[in-house]
Amino acid sequence: MDIARLYYRRTGKLLKFVPLYIAPKLKKAYLGKPIRFSPELSGKQERSRICEYLMKEISGIAFSLPRHTVIPYSNIPKSKYPTNIPCEVDEKHEKTSC
Repeated sequence: MDIARLYYRRTGKLLKFVPLYIAPKLKKAYLGKPIRFSPELSGKQERSRICEYLMKEISGIAFSLPRHTVIPYSNIPKSKYPTNIPCEVDEKHEKTSC
């Protein structure tokens, strides 16, 4: 966000942030709908707004794809990586098996 604000001050142009989801097992990368930087908001508000949007969009892309292993935002062991389809909608697994 800091670069977007600096870029706006120097050029008068608004940067767009594009959600990108990479699914290594599917061997594809997916782009979501961009969000535009808003100089009217405070740095903290804008950072929060854009981060929340990007996480929501990236997760939306992941859940819209065929079943695959998801590399999560948080740093967890690879053996605990989730799949993109929750157990509740996965007919092959029971709720308790996840």
